[in-house]
Amino acid sequence: MLDWVLAAAVAVLVVFAPVTGGSGSHGTWWGGIVSIVGASCQGLGVLLRRSRPMAAAALALVGYAVISVGVGLTPPFGPWVLIWSTGSSWAPDGRRPRLAVGATVTTIVLIALAELARPGVGAWLPLAAGTVALALTALLVRADRGRVEAVRVAAAAEERLRIARDVHDVVGHALAVVAVQSSTARLALDAGDPVSARQAIRVVEETSRTAMREMRQTLSALSAPSSEAVGSSRTGLGDVTQLVRDLQAAGVPVSWESSGSWQEAPPDVQRCAYRVVQEGVTNALKHAAGAPIEVRVDRHPGSLAVAVASAVAVANAGEGLPSGERPGAGTGMGLAGLAARVEALGGQFHAGPSAGGWLVEAVLPIPAPPTTGVRGVAP
Repeated sequence: MLDWVLAAAVAVLVVFAPVTGGSGSHGTWWGGIVSIVGASCQGLGVLLRRSRPMAAAALALVGYAVISVGVGLTPPFGPWVLIWSTGSSWAPDGRRPRLAVGATVTTIVLIALAELARPGVGAWLPLAAGTVALALTALLVRADRGRVEAVRVAAAAEERLRIARDVHDVVGHALAVVAVQSSTARLALDAGDPVSARQAIRVVEETSRTAMREMRQTLSALSAPSSEAVGSSRTGLGDVTQLVRDLQAAGVPVSWESSGSWQEAPPDVQRCAYRVVQEGVTNALKHAAGAPIEVRVDRHPGSLAVAVASAVAVANAGEGLPSGERPGAGTGMGLAGLAARVEALGGQFHAGPSAGGWLVEAVLPIPAPPTTGVRGVAP
């Protein structure tokens, strides 16, 4: 509806616009016919500017050329609308700004030709200057919209990557535990030990429920505003206790120790630290099943250190596995994604062979709380 109103307004302005130079006039029958034809072409061009920009620009310029030759020099209302519309709109292919530049040059040429054909009072100069100013403003608006769009796309890509990392961490850990416990249940049943089999199946059940709960929390970020999505996951270092307890119940030799008041660490630091523990344990389960796992969290002044060590000989780490399944050689969503998490918080990450096996560790900075001083009064 707005396009129809704008097209009609442009046509009316073209018909009743003042004319400078020569004997051309809207008042004569010839001038009236020419004005109606030119106004119709420009109005139609404005109407089609969104769906058919090339045809719209051609119609607007032809309509203005008809007015300029048959009547005289008038303001190029139709070309102006087309220049603004094509020049300011954001299109990554770049065809619209080129079209705007071409329409600007053509409009200035038509203005100059109309002035030369019927010398007037110098109106061509402000019309040409106004056309150039309009085109430059439109291109500046387009550049600003492009920057905004680039920021939006980057933010969306980062959010998708964050969600993919969360899904990988949740699913990867759950599947590793399920795989180990399913094998344990099968071996227990083959050995005629239904108690151990039931215990393993119970761990599989609890792990699956926990994974489903975390998946719901993670995927809820897809429909939440960006400011809420960042904090959508409520996992933290407090969940390490339950993680270790579940693994111990499953027969995994894992232990964890901590020092310092890590409970006071910010939620985003705790979430990242928990993911470090989760991914380190998952790697140990996949690549060094049955090896002892040690988890340690230490709070230092201004930082939080997290380490997961699996006591497996370096020479045996990943032995017999394809290169793409060896520790640290995943698809990019494992240790590489974990490194990106840590670096995003300004921390340091390392994963590789250690003296006793394989070590995953991270040091996360903890911002100092703001201090509010009370100014004393001198006696």
